[in-house]
Amino acid sequence: MIYLDRITTTPLDERVFRTMEPYLREHWGSPSNLGRAGDAPAAALEKARADVSALVGSKAEEIFFTSGGAEASNWAIKGLLRHPRVAGRRVLASPVENLHVRHPLERMRREGFDVSWLSVDSEGRVNPDEVQKTLRREKAALVALVAASGEAGTLEPLVGVGRIAREAGAAFFVDATHAAGHVPLDVREMNIDLLSLSAHYFYGPKGAGALFRREGLSLLPLVEGGAQEEGLRAGTPNVAGCAGLGEAARLAREEADSRGTHLGSLAREIRAVLQSLDGLSLTGHPVERLPGHESFCVEGVDGEALLVLLNEEGVTASSGSVCSSEIGKPSHVLQAMGLPPERIKSSLVLAPLKSTTREEVLEAMRILKHCVERLRA
Repeated sequence: MIYLDRITTTPLDERVFRTMEPYLREHWGSPSNLGRAGDAPAAALEKARADVSALVGSKAEEIFFTSGGAEASNWAIKGLLRHPRVAGRRVLASPVENLHVRHPLERMRREGFDVSWLSVDSEGRVNPDEVQKTLRREKAALVALVAASGEAGTLEPLVGVGRIAREAGAAFFVDATHAAGHVPLDVREMNIDLLSLSAHYFYGPKGAGALFRREGLSLLPLVEGGAQEEGLRAGTPNVAGCAGLGEAARLAREEADSRGTHLGSLAREIRAVLQSLDGLSLTGHPVERLPGHESFCVEGVDGEALLVLLNEEGVTASSGSVCSSEIGKPSHVLQAMGLPPERIKSSLVLAPLKSTTREEVLEAMRILKHCVERLRA
C-alpha cells in the first residue's frame, strides 16, 4: 500500500512506541499513587508536558493532556465561553474550521452566543483586515481560527490575527490538529491563548492530545470529577499515550528541517504530474500550505469513485469532501472558498508521510493518471 493520507492519520513511529511500552508493562501505576508505583508515571507525564510545550513555545504548566484534538477544541470553546468571567457574547470564526470546532461553536450559538463566520478568499485564507474591522464594530469574547485546513492545506495568518485579537481584548483559539508537528508554532509570537493538538497526526498514538491554555486565562473544566490536571480535567491520565505524545512532539521538533525538506521534494514531484493532467485545478494557497500537502479537483471525475479505484490499485488518499459527505453535505471548507458543487465533488487530497519514498510517489502518480483516464472513459 502507498499511503498518501496523512490528513486522516499517521502510523505510530517505532521510537514513540518504545517510549510508550514501559508504561503499558512495567510502570503501570497511576501517577496519583504515593510512593514508587506512581513515581515513574508521574515523571513521564512531566517530561511529556515539557516536550509538548517546547513544540508550541509555551510553559510546561500551560499544557493540559486530553484524549485528542476534538476534546481539546471542545474544552477550549466551551470552557472559555461558559465561564462566568467571559467578557461578551460574540464569537468570530473562520468558515474553514474543522467539524470539532464548528459543532461546539454551533452548540454555543444555541446557548445564546452570537457566532459570526468570517469570509475566506479563493485559497481559503482569512483576511486579517476583515477581522480587525469586525472587532472594531463590536467586541468579541473569542476569535477562533484553524492553523491549517486539512482539505485545502492553506496556512492561516496566525501572527496577524493573533495580534489583532490581543489588541481587541478577545481570546484567540487556534485548532492546530493538522499543523502541529508539521509547521512552526509559537504561542507567544502568535498571541495565542488556547491551542488544540492531537498526537496521531504527527506519528504519535491515537487517543492522546493536549490543550495549551495561556497562564491566567479563566477556563471551566469540560470533564469533572477529580483533581488531575490542576483540577481542570478529571480522570486518571493515559500515561502511555501522554508519553507517546511527548516523544512524538520531541521528534517532530528535532527533525522539522529534514522532514520539511523531504515532504517538499515529494510535493514538487506530485505537483509536476498534476499540472500535466488536463482538466485539473489545484486548490488552496500555492506556497503557504502544509508541507507535502497537495489538494486539487479533477474535471469530469467523481472524487469518491476515484478514491475507490485508487484503493483497488493500492493507493490510499483522501477526498476533500469526505468529512462532510458522511453527513450528506458537500465540504463546507471548499464551499467557503467559492468552489461550485461539481468541483467539490471531484476533489482529492494527497499528503505523503515522512517515510514515503520518491519511488512510491511516482508510482502513485502513474496509478492516479491511469484511474483518471479510466473514469473519464
